[in-house]
Amino acid sequence: MAKNNKTIDRIQAVWNILGGEDGVDKLLRGELMVSSAVLPSQTVWKTITLATYKDLRSLEAALRLAHCKMNDYVRKLLNMSVFRLLPVRVKFDLVVRSVAELGFEEPATYPQICDRALELGLSLCLAEVGPALRLAYLDQPPDEYLRIAMCPIVDMGNCRIFSVNHEFDGLKLAWTGGNADTVWKLSERLVFTLLRK
Repeated sequence: MAKNNKTIDRIQAVWNILGGEDGVDKLLRGELMVSSAVLPSQTVWKTITLATYKDLRSLEAALRLAHCKMNDYVRKLLNMSVFRLLPVRVKFDLVVRSVAELGFEEPATYPQICDRALELGLSLCLAEVGPALRLAYLDQPPDEYLRIAMCPIVDMGNCRIFSVNHEFDGLKLAWTGGNADTVWKLSERLVFTLLRK
């Protein structure tokens, strides 16, 4: 059966929300339960809408207009075929948690962090959350760095995830490493999504 672009985009969205191949495998083995219930202990930090921009050109124009900086490598990630904008508008509730707030007592790897978040009822973000949050969070306090917990974009064997930063020279959409062997400090803060009812 032939699949149209909308169906492919929806499959990709579910794939990303589950955390990629590992998450899908866990779901099929019965090791991962997907629930639409929002846990009472999870406080929504911010709600954003994806698919606000019809294409990548208008998204990049909005970032420029808002004086949000990004380097050429971030532009490369945005232009990779695995980065897709949702075809229809969807609201996502976001939650911010540090590695310590996820229950770790020692630094943890990115896969360990993602697995723990899924156990706690959180979901990984779609990649589009990175630029969408950058545009929705223009009052970000200085020296704050929020990593987007997402299925990494793989480039030349390296895993990359987006980061929304307020650095010394302004607001930025940046990237950081999401390789399996990278160890994250307890103070690192990540953005996750909650499944809506």
